[in-house]
Amino acid sequence: MSTIIQANGDPSGALILCEAAPRWSVAWRRALRNTAPVQVIETRSLVQCAEALAAQPRSLVGIDVSTDSLPRVLMLLARLHRNFPAAAFLALADRKLRAAEPFLRDAGAFHVIYSCREVPLAVRFVRRQLLGPASERKAVGATR
Repeated sequence: MSTIIQANGDPSGALILCEAAPRWSVAWRRALRNTAPVQVIETRSLVQCAEALAAQPRSLVGIDVSTDSLPRVLMLLARLHRNFPAAAFLALADRKLRAAEPFLRDAGAFHVIYSCREVPLAVRFVRRQLLGPASERKAVGATR
């Protein structure tokens, strides 16, 4: 079942995280805590991820990729990218999968993140994708 970490985002788009264990979601929650509200939905399977995206097709989807899940993720990513053109996809990958980055990008991932430390760098894109360019101006103005 999906869990709402933080509500109040645009109902048409959310940050959907697909991972078996909440490793990445902890990093995202930490990185997003001082930004404009973004709805974050955690899913624990690729099927739940696809269902959450069908409910909110303008979302940004972060999919955890391991050596074992790589073939399934590539097929799902290609299908979701084709069926949900308004969505954006991030691959949240194990460092051992650096050689697979071109395949993940070809399947539809706009970016691949290899460490939870890289999550704060992607927050700006998440805000822009889900809340629009005005959210960045508000966030920049709020830090001054």
